[in-house]
Amino acid sequence: MNKALDSEKIQYKIVRSNRKTVAIQLLEDGNVKVSAPFSVTKKQIDEIIKDKISWILKKQEELKRIYIEKNIDRKFEDGEKISYLGKEFSLKIIKAKEYIQPKVVIDNDNMVIYINEKFIDKDAKENIRNIIKKWLVERFRDVAVDRIKKYSFLIGVNPTKITIREQKTRWGSCSSKGNINLNWKLVMAPMEVIDYVIVHELCHMIEMNHSKNYWNIVSTVMPDYKNHRKWLKENGHKLGI
Repeated sequence: MNKALDSEKIQYKIVRSNRKTVAIQLLEDGNVKVSAPFSVTKKQIDEIIKDKISWILKKQEELKRIYIEKNIDRKFEDGEKISYLGKEFSLKIIKAKEYIQPKVVIDNDNMVIYINEKFIDKDAKENIRNIIKKWLVERFRDVAVDRIKKYSFLIGVNPTKITIREQKTRWGSCSSKGNINLNWKLVMAPMEVIDYVIVHELCHMIEMNHSKNYWNIVSTVMPDYKNHRKWLKENGHKLGI
């Protein structure tokens, strides 16, 4: 790789401050942000960029891939894949002429949507999406309550309230009052990943931080938690519809 040539293609924004070191950050859109002390020259920053060019280009490709996977244009048509508890199901839409209450049924490897044909003719894509989302949220509520009951007993805590919601940046949270919030999109992840997030939040009822002691508690309950945390970091952007 010609580092000199590639580094010339990298556009970056410099943010000056009283910090002591230079830090390179890749933003979600792939742009490069350089945080630097006032004393560091543009030429010195260029040299740092040149040394880090391989890492920068690799991260930009990774962010590009994530963006494409995250912004997939779902059609909500027959054959489209929808994940549920870590398994992909093929969408199958069955239209009825008579009025029926929309419902979702898992049939082997299919996620079957029963819906009135008049209801689907107008805003079909959004209507089907809403039906699937409602079903996933309801299923996740049942799953979450069951798993929280199991792990609360193991950890020795008693959550005050469980809330299922959509969160943009968090998979879960725990308040000082013992209220547990979980992101419904987790229902699309494997069960062991759901368990990890639940254990993560329940352990915060003992330690409201991410100290060494906190992670020791997590590892006692779930020795392989790092594998599930890694899965979520690498695949979390794919969850949701």
